[in-house]
Amino acid sequence: PIDTLTFQFKVLSLYISQEEPVAASEIPAVTDGVLVHGLFMDACRWSEEDKAVADSLPGRMWAPLP
Repeated sequence: PIDTLTFQFKVLSLYISQEEPVAASEIPAVTDGVLVHGLFMDACRWSEEDKAVADSLPGRMWAPLP
């Protein structure tokens, strides 16, 4: 049933710049699932230390996601 549907995700520590293309060899291969690029969130950031969403830094409305 739809009410038991769950999602699992793993955030990679790979930042890809929109201006500088990345070689395909630098992007890890996946055997199950998809790679998503270009996401952003307003008024929060990704904490590399905690591997979780955290409060934004003072004066920053958005931050890149890995």
